[in-house]
Amino acid sequence: ILNHTKGTGASVNWSSTDKIWVKDDGGTWQQSTATIIPSAANPSFAKFALSGTYTGLSHDVLYTNTTVGTQPKVEIKKEQAQSVPNNFDHAGESGDFGIATSNKIGNVYNFTLNHKASYLCFIPRTNNEYVKRSKLFKVEIMSDDDIAGTYDIAADGTLTLASGGSKTITVTTGSDFAIDNSADDMSKNATYAVVAPGTHKFRIRYWLRNTTDNPDGLIEGTVSKIVTLNCAAGSINDITGHLEPTHYD
Repeated sequence: ILNHTKGTGASVNWSSTDKIWVKDDGGTWQQSTATIIPSAANPSFAKFALSGTYTGLSHDVLYTNTTVGTQPKVEIKKEQAQSVPNNFDHAGESGDFGIATSNKIGNVYNFTLNHKASYLCFIPRTNNEYVKRSKLFKVEIMSDDDIAGTYDIAADGTLTLASGGSKTITVTTGSDFAIDNSADDMSKNATYAVVAPGTHKFRIRYWLRNTTDNPDGLIEGTVSKIVTLNCAAGSINDITGHLEPTHYD
């Protein structure tokens, strides 16, 4: 998931390591064995090879990070990681998933994936000089209900929690993102998360680390924000935040 700007959608590209699952003539989900991206200029289009027999006019398609048996599942992870600001390459491994119906045209089947997870984009800023000398090293997302875990995927893409429910998702930023901007600047610190769809009341906790003002070691603290959002399937909610701490922990 890439090319997102605040208030808009995003582009979605395939990678050569992506896999899909397709239900064959016998009703068995088969995982793709090869992924080919014909044009480097258009990686939103890919070709997939599969084992199994396919003679129907259409077949169900699934994209998920979990092995598929009789019941399709996805794991929306409670621990997610992003190494570069404004980069959502971790979407697939963190729990992005989608469904489609492939339609036969000649000897091939065509489909367009319909993404069914929900996504958050955090865009913090500050006018506080202390915060500007700090770095964002993780974002903690706490909810009144489960937002992560292993979910059963229904035929229409809706989710039912199967196991491992978590009301917290933590996104770790591997390079400590800068918070020295007084206006929104996604290139400095935009941080993304995959969450289960639904209306959630979030407490967002930004974790900051300062190694400048204490010569004997680092100082860590948090700034929190509470927000209620309708996290619709396939949509990105932007969460801006003016980080202005009143005290330091």
